[in-house]
Amino acid sequence: MQKELKEPIIIKNQFIRGRNILYSEGDFTPLFMDYFEHLKDNQLNLEQDLALRFRDMLAAFTLHSAARPRNEVLAWTVHYREPLHNIFLGSDTEYGFVTGRIFTEGVKEDEDNVLYQEQVVAGKPLRRSIVGFDGNDVKNTVDHYYYQSEQRPG
Repeated sequence: MQKELKEPIIIKNQFIRGRNILYSEGDFTPLFMDYFEHLKDNQLNLEQDLALRFRDMLAAFTLHSAARPRNEVLAWTVHYREPLHNIFLGSDTEYGFVTGRIFTEGVKEDEDNVLYQEQVVAGKPLRRSIVGFDGNDVKNTVDHYYYQSEQRPG
């Protein structure tokens, strides 16, 4: 069942010419409130650091999706070795939908932390980016993805 947020999230993107900077901002309070309410309502007991990591990755992915063209379906799978878990995120930029889930059971062990992005545009082949990264910090993970895959600072 699809749940609609009580309040929409407005993302503002501004390209700063001459500096090659995309500035994005949004108030994620409604999304975060629904996320923590969902955890409580479904008696999902995530360790606090994992719940916060998912929250922060969802915000970063939402900003990333909002800055993309309006004809893409995107997915990120972020694999962390320590503690072992995967974060899956998906979006449809045409409709402004975003979703996600964290997996802590049945996760395949890998030698590295890895962010996988898949991008689908109608009439074009699937594009996949695979970027390894160090550490568990969400900001550093996304920064490294942008540096490697988008060829610009995050």
